[in-house]
Amino acid sequence: MDELEEFLEYDFETPPELIYRGITRVDVLGDDPITQYVGAWLRWLRVAQATFGSGRETAPDDLDRIVHACDKALDELRRDEPGLRFAVCQLLVQALQSRNSGGDLDRSITVGVDAISLAQAGEREWAIQMNALADGYLGRFAQEHRADDFAAAERALADLFGVGWPDRPSLWLRLGSLHEERFRAGGDVADHRHALAMLRTGWDEGSGYPVLALSYADVVLNSGVDADPADLDRVVALSSTIDVGSIMAALQPQWHYLVMMAHLRRATADGRRKAADLRAAVEVAGHLIAHPLAEPDLRAEARVVRATARLDVAAITGDRMADIEPILADLVGVGPQVNPQLRQSVDMQLSRVLAERARRSGLSRDGAEAEEFATEALGRLPEGSPEQAEVRYHLAYQLISSAEVGAADPAAGDRGITLLEQVVSSPATSLKVRAAAAAQLATATAARAYYTGGSLSAVDSAITQASEALRTTSLDDMNRVAIAASVATALLLRYEVRGDLADLRWSIDLLTHAQDEATDDPHHHQLTLILAQAQVLWCEVSGEAPPDRTLDLLTGVVAAARPDDPARIPASRQVTCNAAVASPGTAWRCSSCTGVTPGRATLTEPSGRCARPTSSPGVNPGNAARPRSSWPSPRHSPPPVTRPAPPRPAGPGCGPGPGRCYCNPAPRTR
Repeated sequence: MDELEEFLEYDFETPPELIYRGITRVDVLGDDPITQYVGAWLRWLRVAQATFGSGRETAPDDLDRIVHACDKALDELRRDEPGLRFAVCQLLVQALQSRNSGGDLDRSITVGVDAISLAQAGEREWAIQMNALADGYLGRFAQEHRADDFAAAERALADLFGVGWPDRPSLWLRLGSLHEERFRAGGDVADHRHALAMLRTGWDEGSGYPVLALSYADVVLNSGVDADPADLDRVVALSSTIDVGSIMAALQPQWHYLVMMAHLRRATADGRRKAADLRAAVEVAGHLIAHPLAEPDLRAEARVVRATARLDVAAITGDRMADIEPILADLVGVGPQVNPQLRQSVDMQLSRVLAERARRSGLSRDGAEAEEFATEALGRLPEGSPEQAEVRYHLAYQLISSAEVGAADPAAGDRGITLLEQVVSSPATSLKVRAAAAAQLATATAARAYYTGGSLSAVDSAITQASEALRTTSLDDMNRVAIAASVATALLLRYEVRGDLADLRWSIDLLTHAQDEATDDPHHHQLTLILAQAQVLWCEVSGEAPPDRTLDLLTGVVAAARPDDPARIPASRQVTCNAAVASPGTAWRCSSCTGVTPGRATLTEPSGRCARPTSSPGVNPGNAARPRSSWPSPRHSPPPVTRPAPPRPAGPGCGPGPGRCYCNPAPRTR
């Protein structure tokens, strides 16, 4: 008997090995009621330790054996043994609620009501059993949402408040959970607000009970109601008050998740994205990802949040060249653990980041990987979704790029244009993606007309759409410079076909305004090259010699371009031709240098003629333009000028390549 009483002194802090040895010992002592109860108690301790402590284990049948032992003890106990009978009932109720199989909750309530009759109302034993009974009513209400269970649970908790139950935080926790459960079942927002008020009241009593804070954060963030900014502030404040180590290890990943989401929601709570909260979300996501007890799906979602927040921070701060490798690693590491809706977002963002990497590096292998992934992702994305529209945009970019450098059949370029047309016309396309697609469509369509004699009406329509996209894009939009450069490129190409000075003048204005933007982009020199080409074209029409600043622009392009960058070829030619100009007022023309060939925003042309001003639309570590009061619009001009054919072939010293070059200019009458 002394040995059994010693085992009854064990509690949740007892080392597991002592509990295991105790179970082994009690199992061979006999099957009288007290021995059955002690064995059940030791197994209950093992279950509790495995539930709330990391690295602890329980036997699969522990709960079943506890219920069986308690039932057997109750069958043998007489009514005149209320003390032991009450203890057995209490343990049986807890085991039934934990097992929660079949009619376990119903039976736990029946056993609890029977046990509470053994105690005097208001006494300690009565309060203990009332506490367990409140759990039973709350658990059954969560499953069946019966009004009588709600009322019974609320009444039981009120009785416990009335008798001074010492664990007040747990009462506030359950009362808040009860009302929040009724809100989620019935949709009455008053229940949700009542739940928040009770949880706040419980916390304000000063207990510092961490699960109370965790429950409050869960109600704020997971209720389906737009969180009040004040509640988000409170959750963030709680995160700096609570020591994560004071939370049970099994619940720590959930706490990290809630704090991460609080920062993420607060970052856009007032319609503005705030970098400080996004950076905090990145940091907390790292804690969640690194936590050894985090479930794979929770860890995968944290990776998505971290990648998204990093992209947003880059967009807010205008960091065009933010490090995208960690973002790429997170998105690739998500895997299949996320739900289908989140998978769509991952596909879209991964397509975006792969396209940006290909744009920055200019490497064919990066472009091929971006194209392959975008093609694969399109097979998963639902028709008519915003995600599908953006992935089509990135695939179109890769297809046109491959066709331009000769890595793909020219038909790939036509398919890319078709995809851009679908993106622009789809009602599901976001405004950012539509604007970027319209700009690239204008350049690609104009290039096709320039090279193959395609439809000029299609070019006119595409330029109109692109110029409207530029007009409606906000002044501080990341992609505004890219859109402006694309429109300018398309206008130059149309000028080459039609000779309308209005196109040339508008293009020069757009490029001049954009020249000082995105200077940290590795392909900024290509925008400079287009501006120099446009200025040379204007000099060709006006009969003026190119000014020194044009030569400076071209010299800068040659200096900035990599040795293998195709932009060096036309820039070097134009530097040579500029230097060869004899004097102002002489005829000057260099079509092999100034023939503007197409470019799309984000692509490097084989002859280096594209400004390559952007990467991809939306939240992206791309090209954030500084706000301007206005951007150039089309201006009226004289009637179109038909440019005469050259009177003689290219002279010596101009280097290889098509076209004509007048290195020794002849006098020309204005």
